[in-house]
Amino acid sequence: MGYPGTRLTRSSIKLNEFNWGVHAWSLQALYQRFRPDGIFLLMDLAVEASGVGLQVRFPLYESPSVELHPVESEADLDQFKAVDILKDGRAYAFIQAAAQLKQILPSEVLRGAYVTGPFTLAALLSGANDIALNVIMNPKLVYRLLEFSTSVVTRYALALERAGAQMIMILDPTAVILGPKQYDEFAGRFASVLVSTLKDALPVYHVCGNTTHLIDSFVALGVEGLSLDSVVDLPSLAERVPPEVVVMGNVDPVGVMLQGRPAGVRREVLRLREQLSSHNNFILSTGCDLPREVPLENIEAFMEAGRA
Repeated sequence: MGYPGTRLTRSSIKLNEFNWGVHAWSLQALYQRFRPDGIFLLMDLAVEASGVGLQVRFPLYESPSVELHPVESEADLDQFKAVDILKDGRAYAFIQAAAQLKQILPSEVLRGAYVTGPFTLAALLSGANDIALNVIMNPKLVYRLLEFSTSVVTRYALALERAGAQMIMILDPTAVILGPKQYDEFAGRFASVLVSTLKDALPVYHVCGNTTHLIDSFVALGVEGLSLDSVVDLPSLAERVPPEVVVMGNVDPVGVMLQGRPAGVRREVLRLREQLSSHNNFILSTGCDLPREVPLENIEAFMEAGRA
């Protein structure tokens, strides 16, 4: 629920993405208002992309978006040889926000941060359509892209971990385009490298969309938790997840949280709780990040029903 916090501090999303002090303040305001058991930094799939030099658009009140995808050949990767993600100003701001949360939140509140999945960063470098084609037509280029993106994301994730993040959620939305075999060969193989590199932070994995066909591959990554989107039948998929892996989700962030009313939010939360009451590895959450405009009373209804 990072974005709604910017309303509590009357700040723009863009300001929070560049200013670590305001970022931490917005999250502190969220904690003071709603008292969640854990809280993540703002979700931003363009941190690593802008950090390596891609052209990114930064609206005031919307999440950033990558505008150009310049890598069409292996030679195009040469322009990124000198990249050090930790010398980027935005990456530094997010790392500092993570460090600040360690200072200002109670010790019992779990602190989390997001990183972009290696396959998704590779897709931002080359374009989602092109990487989907090249998985078949030019896998050598895809491997080169993934080697580079994995090194960038791993360096950033370890810095967030050192700063105090206790959970690292790997956001890999582009991986939903792959079938199970392709996923294992490309996205899963490199996500596993990132997961194995983390020393103290708990790795959690999230892919937007209907990932029913990939759930067994997700379990094989070695993560501590899976965050599943609202389009997934969570009670059904939970049966396929071993008890040592936490399942997080999956109230609809738009249809329920943004467009619904408090009474409807409560009904949906209680329904999900009842359906998953036999699973000790379930954590109530939304299916993805909340839009900035979500009514604060709906968040309050969610928290109240979650604690009922």
